Parts: sequence; C-alpha cells; structure tokens
Amino acid sequence: MSKFDNKKDKLLELIKQEKVILLNKVASILDVSYMTAKKYVSFLEDEKLVSLVNGVVVYNAGTIQNAAYNYSVISAEKIHRAEKESIGKRAASLISDNDSIILDTGSTCSFIAQNLPSNIKLTILCYTLNTLMHVWNRANSTIVFAGGYFHKNSKMFESAEAISLINRSRATKAFIAASGVSLDLGITCENNYEFSTKRAVINSAQQKILVADSFKFGLVRSVYFAKISEFDMIITDSGIPNEYREYFAENNIPMIICKDPISEAVS
Repeated sequence: MSKFDNKKDKLLELIKQEKVILLNKVASILDVSYMTAKKYVSFLEDEKLVSLVNGVVVYNAGTIQNAAYNYSVISAEKIHRAEKESIGKRAASLISDNDSIILDTGSTCSFIAQNLPSNIKLTILCYTLNTLMHVWNRANSTIVFAGGYFHKNSKMFESAEAISLINRSRATKAFIAASGVSLDLGITCENNYEFSTKRAVINSAQQKILVADSFKFGLVRSVYFAKISEFDMIITDSGIPNEYREYFAENNIPMIICKDPISEAVS
C-alpha cells in the first residue's frame, strides 16, 4: 500500500470516528498542508464517502444537510410549528415600546412578526416577504425594508445595497435565526446568500438574540455565520440537549426555554 493510500485510509477512519471535522484539523492530524488535506478529501468525495462544505468535512453528509435546493420557508413553518410558535411568542414579549428591531429570515422570525405587541411604537427592519406581510400595516410603527434580489425558497431579498442599509442602521434588538447550532462548529444557515446579511445584522444590533427550536441543536448546515459567543441570549424550547444547557450556563449566556407547547395547551 502506498503512502498516499495509507493517508487516505487514516483520513477515512478519522472522519468516520468524528462524523464532522474541520479541514484544518485534518491537516494538523495528518501532518500535511491544508491543500494536501483538501486533495485527500477530494478523493473521498469522488467515492461519495464524505462531503466537504465550506471547510467542514462530513462523513456521508449525515450531519450537514445541504438543503438549499429543497428548503422552503413556507414548508419550514409547518415543521415543529408548535415549538416555533412558542419561541416566537416569547421573543415578541421581550420587545418594548420604542424599540428598534431587526427580524431575520426564517420561519421562527415569521412567528415573532405575527406576535408583536400591537400597542407599542416600533421601528422594524426586515428583508423577507413573509415577515413584511405581517408588519406592513402596523399602526405607530416605522417599517424599513431592505430589498434586492428575491430568493423564492426563503422569501428573502438580498443585495449589496440592502447590506449597506443594514450596516448603517442600529437596532436595540436583533432576532436572528439559524438552521444549525453546534458547540464545535458554531452557528450555520442554509444558503450562502444569507451570510453577508446576517453578519451585517450582528454588527448593527445592541442585543443579539438567537431564536432556534431544539431540533436545530447538534445540526451543522452548509454556511457558517457566527460563533455562539456572539449572542447575548438564546431562546429555544424544552427539548434542547443538556450539553447545550450546561454550555450556556457555564459561559453566562442567558437562555429562555419555552414551555412544552403540549403542556401549555393542557394546562
């Protein structure tokens, strides 16, 4: 067996064991350059054994689901709907009179928009059609819409001008959604075009609030956009794994756990 085959076999065993691993970590373990590690991984990709997405190597693509082609925000609203509605209501209850807020893309943020208090004055910056439809006719509120190219699957508008607008704006609270939350690999989303907008939102908000149902924790999607430590608060539901509860507690990141929607309905 050649030295190359030895390295490739060692790499495959490593990825099988880790399931998800950063490419630069692969290079370090194999004691090769980043580009050489990438070359080894490409051979495994050709054999359909792994996937390489944005510097992350995944065994059989079992953890990273690159679902950009199948994702639909309308369909997403129907998945784990009770949990998302509960998170949306709780997040909306944190909003105060005269707040300036940013609502991110995603089904959970759509539920925030549906549950905004009707008797307070707000400035609302958004960039998705589904959110706009819930807030456009609010009384005593200023609506700022960042437009651009329309992505049908996510109902999101995106452009350089929109990102520039967000960068010039300031918000007291930003509610940011995620498709995956990983202790090792950070916060991820579905689509590459979301990255710059989400980064602009993070940089423009005084308080950054992550809203994600518990099914997102432990998942890694294809596009990394933030560290967990960049968020000031996490809002999720009671299904969140214990290791994440412990991590947030140890790192002094406030967490709101919404009640089990079934229990709420019964009580």
